[in-house]
Amino acid sequence: MNIDDTPTANGQRGQSSANQQPLQKTRKRSRKIYWAAGVVVFAVLAAVTPVDYVVERPGIVLNTLGELNSGEPNAKHMDFVQVKDAADAANTGAFNLVAVNSFGNPSSKPTLASLIPALLDPAQDIVPMSQIYPENTNFDDYLQQQQAAMTSAQQTAAVAALNYLGANIPVKFEVAGFFDNSKFIDLLKEGDQILTVNGKPVTSAEQISQIINSSKQANTKVEVLRAGEKLSVTAETVEVEGRKLIGIFTKTNFDAPEEVSYAIEDIGGPSAGAVFALAVLDKKLPEDLTHGHNITVTGTVDTAGTIGAIGGLKQKIYAAQRKGSDLMLFPATNCRDLPQDLPAGITLRAVKNLDEALTAIRDFANGVNAESEILGCEV
Repeated sequence: MNIDDTPTANGQRGQSSANQQPLQKTRKRSRKIYWAAGVVVFAVLAAVTPVDYVVERPGIVLNTLGELNSGEPNAKHMDFVQVKDAADAANTGAFNLVAVNSFGNPSSKPTLASLIPALLDPAQDIVPMSQIYPENTNFDDYLQQQQAAMTSAQQTAAVAALNYLGANIPVKFEVAGFFDNSKFIDLLKEGDQILTVNGKPVTSAEQISQIINSSKQANTKVEVLRAGEKLSVTAETVEVEGRKLIGIFTKTNFDAPEEVSYAIEDIGGPSAGAVFALAVLDKKLPEDLTHGHNITVTGTVDTAGTIGAIGGLKQKIYAAQRKGSDLMLFPATNCRDLPQDLPAGITLRAVKNLDEALTAIRDFANGVNAESEILGCEV
């Protein structure tokens, strides 16, 4: 018997070196197969396992001073923002609206593997789905609510612009719908004109939010006008992501002396209000308010011209920069949301109202504080 009982280099006994080498190769090959199989199983699971997260990424950038082109032969072009009796000023710049593209929703959840690209792009964020869509949200209802918010923002922007020019337009601020968990769902009706919240006059959803979130009371009192009669109701607020809500959707109706209409579809939410107001002003005034610059604007607006907070600021900054914007205006209330690492080549200005927005644009055009990348967020 040819048995070599002396210790081998790896300390094993009872095997010849000739027999040991094939065995080691077999073990190594088995480990590789196990690792490969594990990787394949993980990849398959990652590709098919839905997760309760949403990827927020830079979305569309659209010049509101441009035209809708259906692409159909001989189709009539239509301005995105149409103003009756508009001034005939030639415009060489842009007032862009900007959106956030959200990948994933309660009806179509992303997979674990689909989140990987977001980890490699500083412009994208992965956030819990509940942060975007409240629990038990019906996605179709959510889309309708976002479209209603856009319509309300457009109407409010028209009033804000015309009031800025000296009009005194009567505004009706109305209930447009309810969250499923709203305590007001059986107390208010769609079409009720909202007069006050906790005794304070309101004309925008932003004002409602400020009033109820500055109150320490669990209940909120809402006064409305219904069929010509005043009615007061009181109910508890609901809380979503740390903010108190009364759980209603609103719309703004008004009788404007000059007609303003829009041809923008498939974009939802209220955050384009400020840019719509600037677009209306640009069409009403004889000067080119853009001064030839590519300007992106984000922010809600109320009928008094106050510019309010928005979501997705980081994604909107990157979207504007990637589309070649020279200047971006954003709400001063969003200063805390500025990302630490900003994309190069874009100037940022935080503004509180339409007057500050116009001043910031004129200063930028005239080279005032040109060396400052960001202004308006000073403590």
